[in-house]
Amino acid sequence: AVWGTIVNMEGVLSISEVTDLVIEFLEIAVHAILFVKGVYPAYLFERRRKYSIPVQMSRSMMLNDYIGEVLIAMRTWLEKGMIKSINVNLLDNPSDPSPSSPATTEPFQKFVFEILRLTSSQVGLSNLEALFRDTLTAISMCEGQVYDKSRELSFTITACTSNRASTATLPPQPADTAKADTIMCGE
Repeated sequence: AVWGTIVNMEGVLSISEVTDLVIEFLEIAVHAILFVKGVYPAYLFERRRKYSIPVQMSRSMMLNDYIGEVLIAMRTWLEKGMIKSINVNLLDNPSDPSPSSPATTEPFQKFVFEILRLTSSQVGLSNLEALFRDTLTAISMCEGQVYDKSRELSFTITACTSNRASTATLPPQPADTAKADTIMCGE
């Protein structure tokens, strides 16, 4: 994700407006990853259009609210340029952990969205949307897997911060989204 000085037909967008666009994109990207990688069954998603392409979005209000709240909790840090990257980490959690297949917090796959701060160039809104569209298209082309009830997949959303960041308060995880978790990591 990129932001800095963004120009639309009405003029320059504020950092706050650009932050909103980045959060909206990240929300859509998280849903796309969860769908493509089979973290949840396909019937929990519906097809919508964004950035002139079809995208898959969860129909679960609890999951949607949770993802939205997590990203909104990162908003201030994003706006102040304190986040270096936002990662969506996929975890394989055996339903019956044993010594041969223990539960792990190490991701088997990670999607990293580097947050770059532009300082001198201007990016058109259409260019930003094209970047978002290209990224979502790349996610949709990732090798997916079919949802498997016997396999316990989960995900985390992590924000890697700069040294300037302080501890943030994140929303509590809803009980019915036990497959989701959020971690803030500072560097």
